[in-house]
Amino acid sequence: MEKQLIDNVASDRWLPLPLDYLLKEYNPTSARVVSLLVVWVFIIAISIVSVVWISPTEFLLFEEDQTTINQFFLFYPPLILGTLLLFWMGFEWGFIPLFLSGFVITFSASITYYWGLLFGIAFVLGLAIYGLAYYCLPFDPALQDFKSIAFFVVISFFAAIASSLGSFVWSDFFGLNAFETITLWKGWWTGMFLQSVFIIGPILYLFTPLVRRFRKRTFPDFPLPNVTLGWIYTSIASVTVVLLLFIIAAKILGTETLYQQVNALEAGVGERIIQSNDSLEIISWISIGLVLVLGTGSTYLVGSWNKNLKEEVDRKTDQLIKSQKKLEEALDERDIVLDTIHDRVRNNLTMVLALLELQLKGEEEKSNDEILKDSYSRIRSLALIHETMVQSQTFEQVNLKSFAIKLSNRLQKSFETAQQQIEVSMNAKDVDIHIERAVPLAMILNELMVNAFMHGFTDLPKGVVFVTLDMRDDELFLQVRDNGHPLPDNFEEVTKDTLGFKLIRTLVKQLQGEIEIVDKKTSMIEIRVPQQTV
Repeated sequence: MEKQLIDNVASDRWLPLPLDYLLKEYNPTSARVVSLLVVWVFIIAISIVSVVWISPTEFLLFEEDQTTINQFFLFYPPLILGTLLLFWMGFEWGFIPLFLSGFVITFSASITYYWGLLFGIAFVLGLAIYGLAYYCLPFDPALQDFKSIAFFVVISFFAAIASSLGSFVWSDFFGLNAFETITLWKGWWTGMFLQSVFIIGPILYLFTPLVRRFRKRTFPDFPLPNVTLGWIYTSIASVTVVLLLFIIAAKILGTETLYQQVNALEAGVGERIIQSNDSLEIISWISIGLVLVLGTGSTYLVGSWNKNLKEEVDRKTDQLIKSQKKLEEALDERDIVLDTIHDRVRNNLTMVLALLELQLKGEEEKSNDEILKDSYSRIRSLALIHETMVQSQTFEQVNLKSFAIKLSNRLQKSFETAQQQIEVSMNAKDVDIHIERAVPLAMILNELMVNAFMHGFTDLPKGVVFVTLDMRDDELFLQVRDNGHPLPDNFEEVTKDTLGFKLIRTLVKQLQGEIEIVDKKTSMIEIRVPQQTV
C-alpha cells in the first residue's frame, strides 16, 4: 500500500532520499550504494576544484566592479551541482559539496576558520529555502508546467537573497565600505538568481524525469515526506525573515552609500538628495510593515486552516468510530442470528425426523402415498412459518394471521377438485408471537385444518372451514370448525391413537394450553394457549 502511494506521488513532488535512510535500508556494501557514494565524492571533488580554478583574485581582493562578481556567481559550479543534488537526491547530498566549496573560498582568502564556517553556511541558506519550500508544498521540481516553473522562479529569488547574506560576512571581515558592500551583495544575489533561472532550471526540466526513472529502478523504496505544521510555520518564518533582511539591508546599505556620495557634493544639492531619501525611507518602512503583516497573516491563515482541518478530521473520525461501532454491532447481531438459524434448522430437522419416525411406526394402516402426503403437509407448514417470519423482516416474531392466511390458501388449492369446492372463512386478528411458540401453534393449526378438509366433507360437493384466531384475556384463542359432517360420538376414542391428534395434544401440552371439543355437530374445536409460558 505504501509503495503504491509512493508511485502515485513520485511524479509530481519532491521526494528526497536521505543519506541515513539509504545506508540503513540498503546494504552499504552493495554495488548500487557504493557506486552512488563514489559518484557523490567525485562531485564533491569537482566542486572544490572548480572553486579553486574559477575564483578570481580580483574578486577576492575586491579590485573590480560588480560585473566581475555577477559573472562569478552566474556560473558557480558548486551551487549548480549542490542545487541539482538537492532536488535529485536530498538536502545533505547538496549541502556538503556546497559548504565545503564555500569554506575553500575563505581558506584561499586567508579568512579565519570560524568566519569561514559562517561564510560556508551562508551559501547553504539558499538550499535550506529550496528544501523547506519543496518539502512543505507539492510542486513538481521537474518544471513540466507553468505553475511549477513560476514557483521555482519565486523560490529561487528567496534562495538567492538568503545565500547573499554571506556578502555581509565577507564585508565585515575585510572592512569593506558601504559602496563596496552593496556592490558585492547585489552582484551576489542577482548572479545566483540568474544562474538558478537560466542554468539550473533548464537542467531540471531536461534531466529530472530521467533521474526519477533511474532512482525508481535502482532505489525503489524511499520515505514519503511527513509535512507537519511546524515545517509550514518554519517555511513562512524563513521567507519572512529573508524578505525583511533583504529590505533592511538594501535600506541600510543604500543610505550609507548615499551619504558617502552626498559628502562629495555641494551642500544644497546634498540636502535635496537627503530629503528625497527620507521619502524613500517611508516606502522602506511600509515595505517592512507589509512583509510583517504578510508573514503574520500567513501564519494565522495556516493556523486557521489547520484548526478547520483538525475539526474536520475529528468529525470524520467520530463518524468512522460510530460506523465501526455500528458495524461491530451488526456483526455481533449477525453472529447471533446465524447461531439462532443454526439452532432452528437443527430443531426443525429433529422435528421432521421425529414426525417421519412416528408416521412410519404409528400409521401402518395408511398407504405410502398417504404417509408421504401427510409428511409433506407438516414439513410444508414448518417451511411456511419461517417464510412468514422472513417476509416480516424480523428474526424473532411471526404474525400468525399472515401465516394462517397463507396456510389456508395452500390447503385450499391442495384439496380442491372439480367435484368438490371447499372454502375457508378466516377471522383472524394481528397476533405476533415468538418463533419458538409459533412453530408448535403452526403445527396445531395445520393438523386441525387438514383434518377438517380430509374428513369433514366426505361425498359433499362444497363446504366451508371456519378459522378464528384472537387474543382473549392474555390467552391465544384458536378455533376451527366446519359446516360438513359432524364429529362422531366416540371421537375421542377414535382419535386417541391417531398420529394427528397425538401431535396436537402433545404440542398443546408443551405450550401449557388447553384443548376442548366444544360442539361435535359443527366439529368445533377450541384451543387456548397462554401468551407466555409460565
